[in-house]
Amino acid sequence: MLRGLWETACLPVPELEKHLTDFQVVLRPDGVLVGTMGLRVSGSHGLIYGESFSSAHQEEQARPFLWEKLLALARNRGCERLWMKGIGTGFWQSAGFRPPGNEELLTLPKAFGDCSGRWLTLVLREGTALPEHVAAQLARLQEEQYAQTERIRFQARLFKWIAGVIALLFLAAAAWLLFKLLGSVPRSRF
Repeated sequence: MLRGLWETACLPVPELEKHLTDFQVVLRPDGVLVGTMGLRVSGSHGLIYGESFSSAHQEEQARPFLWEKLLALARNRGCERLWMKGIGTGFWQSAGFRPPGNEELLTLPKAFGDCSGRWLTLVLREGTALPEHVAAQLARLQEEQYAQTERIRFQARLFKWIAGVIALLFLAAAAWLLFKLLGSVPRSRF
């Protein structure tokens, strides 16, 4: 079913078949496939692709439904930004998609292709720049780990020093006791 729809839309069928689980579909009540749209996720970015419909009339009816499904799926999968390649119709512009700036294009995941061509993007939520946030958290945890290791080393040196003093006191007490015992033993006179 999908193959025929993709062929009609002149999409790369062998490539799309590799990512079959990315696609959402709309069926009529009689089971006829009306439209399909895919969502590929890479990190916190999602790519909308493979959009195809059985007719222009079906496109107008099915596209908003598919969009709502993909939007919910993208949010559930933690997407902060959506991308699509090509010329966006009025529908996509009304959904909030716009051409990205040069700096935004630099965030385009390599898994989605290169930056050439016309891209549209939609920010779903402002992220915390996850890699930078993770790096900061990791640095903080490493500092805490280092501080804890230093505290443990200090305690180990302190306990070693205390143990050395106790051992020295024990030896001094033993030597004193031995000296006292040997001094109080009567000496035999031969």
